[in-house]
Amino acid sequence: MKVLIVEDHPEISALYTEAFKARGWDVECAESGAEALKMLAESTPTVVVLDLFLPRGHGIEVLSEMKSNPRYKKIPVIVVSGRLSHEEIDAAKGLGAEAILHKTEITPFDLVQTAQKLTM
Repeated sequence: MKVLIVEDHPEISALYTEAFKARGWDVECAESGAEALKMLAESTPTVVVLDLFLPRGHGIEVLSEMKSNPRYKKIPVIVVSGRLSHEEIDAAKGLGAEAILHKTEITPFDLVQTAQKLTM
């Protein structure tokens, strides 16, 4: 299984990468929304972990692009953010995010478990 981690903070990306690799996942990382969309065009991950606050493309825009494109529509997306407003949660749910998690309330291994549940 392969995960695309879309996260602009290298230390958080590294923690998530380590947790997924420890469970046998292949990992790709993007630091911006634009980079994530480019990587999606080149390979298809099993699941996407998507931060909302990104340089060059807000996470909601990336989610919207993914869920409106038949090629990516069925890829589960886990939205993970350090600050989630009710509007952002509603927008992410409305666009089809399969899970919405607050960074401060989960461990990297909780994130892997959520991904595993979504891909079973």
